[in-house]
Amino acid sequence: MQKLGRNDVCFCGSGKKFKKCCLHAEEIVLEMKGHHEGLIKYALDHYQPVLAERTTKFVAQYPVEKEHEQTFANISVCWDVFCTPLQDGKTITELYFEQKLPSMSPETADIAKSWSHAAPSLYTIEGYETDAHLLVKDAFTEKGFTVHISSPQKPSQGALLLGTLVNNGSTFEFYIGYVEIPENELPMLKEKILTLTGQGDVTDTFRYKFPAVLQIALGDNAEKSESNLVTAEDSLSPVLLLVKQYAEPDVYKHAARLWTQFMHEANPIIRKEEVFSAALDYYITKDILGISATQAAVAKKYSVSPGSLSSRYREMKSVLSAVTA
Repeated sequence: MQKLGRNDVCFCGSGKKFKKCCLHAEEIVLEMKGHHEGLIKYALDHYQPVLAERTTKFVAQYPVEKEHEQTFANISVCWDVFCTPLQDGKTITELYFEQKLPSMSPETADIAKSWSHAAPSLYTIEGYETDAHLLVKDAFTEKGFTVHISSPQKPSQGALLLGTLVNNGSTFEFYIGYVEIPENELPMLKEKILTLTGQGDVTDTFRYKFPAVLQIALGDNAEKSESNLVTAEDSLSPVLLLVKQYAEPDVYKHAARLWTQFMHEANPIIRKEEVFSAALDYYITKDILGISATQAAVAKKYSVSPGSLSSRYREMKSVLSAVTA
């Protein structure tokens, strides 16, 4: 699809020029996408040791089956980022947006405020609005949301989704990922979560006792496994999906962190994902893992030319070397 110019007729059918119609809304979505990636980078850059320590503690305190531990860790880190005051009585989300606020537009600043109040919950899928947009409802408050799912892996109609929704400037998205649960588990889950809540507010249970909720969701459903977690690597970037498909596992372990850093620093225009995937694979193999590899061999895996890989590799190495220096 050709990119619209500012003076082209808007795609929405209004007849107005793009700059007078939907351009500003698209700019807001793009800005929030940057914060989607920027927040987790900020969290890992500044608080990775304390997050790792807390996650280890929660895994020990709220044990789940071995195959569910990584799912537990990923989703609980997301909860910590949004709900746990870790410095000066503020959450990581609040600290991140406190730094970004001076450079944000009024519209995105308002959206950022909603992120500061975000917390996980349990949602039922009411239907699909489009192939990429779900209609979901909070299983406890019954509030409805339109949710964008960019990953090729889509949840089943009627399934339950456990995760944290954030406003992306247009609709909502699950931050980091979600756990998909069979719909027939809803009565049992609600009963156990309400028992955990007692006389309190169930929304406070999700905000302050989420590891216990996560243990209930993962511990009582043997058929669920780590594959039920749709991670940020899958949902945010086709580049990472390609690396996951073609690269060695040791390469992919480093891919999400380095790609997030590169996107944050370089903000590249991506016309062909395969070229960036090949360059990322080659950079990690050669410069991070110290393994001998040829550009021709890596380029062949992704069906790109060695010359295009070489160009993107030099750019990537320059940016990432400056970040880690």
